[in-house]
Amino acid sequence: MILDIPGYLKVAGYSMDPGQRSGFELVVSYILQSSRTLSKSYAAYMLATIEWETARRWSPIIEYGDLAYFDKYNAGMPLGRELGNDQPGDGYRYRGRGYVQITGKRNYRLFATLLSKDIVNNPDLALNEQVAWAIASIGCSTGRFTGKTLPAYCNQYKSDYVNARHVINGLDHAEDIAKRAMLFESCLSD
Repeated sequence: MILDIPGYLKVAGYSMDPGQRSGFELVVSYILQSSRTLSKSYAAYMLATIEWETARRWSPIIEYGDLAYFDKYNAGMPLGRELGNDQPGDGYRYRGRGYVQITGKRNYRLFATLLSKDIVNNPDLALNEQVAWAIASIGCSTGRFTGKTLPAYCNQYKSDYVNARHVINGLDHAEDIAKRAMLFESCLSD
């Protein structure tokens, strides 16, 4: 599979600075060199998701917000309990990081085990490109984020880009990301 990068930038309607371009090319290489055989729709949706989740920076990022913003995720709060945050300050400590914003101590523990990387004691490791890619790839393909898998929505038989958002975050911005996925798909060739 080959992505026409200049063609994508033209139809997407934006340009990239050198840092964005470098990050974009790295993500494209991860996707296109994946050990699994990916369908065109799967690759297109991964690109669209990472583009969206990184605010077009194309590099792993930290979730936006000041310290007070993350109080709702702290131990004792309903969202904090749901995320496995059990210590004061865990909401901020285990805020979203990476290409797809892994969030909460429970998820950091899960991916620490899956990747044999100590992202629990060093959450910023989730900002490393290889670690961030592994989290995104495993989470999307196996349903580790929400219980929904990307291959159920994007495979060689269908491209359900709107409902594929359930893999990451319900239907939050599903239409926006679906439009980007369609643009990526139009620029991918076998």
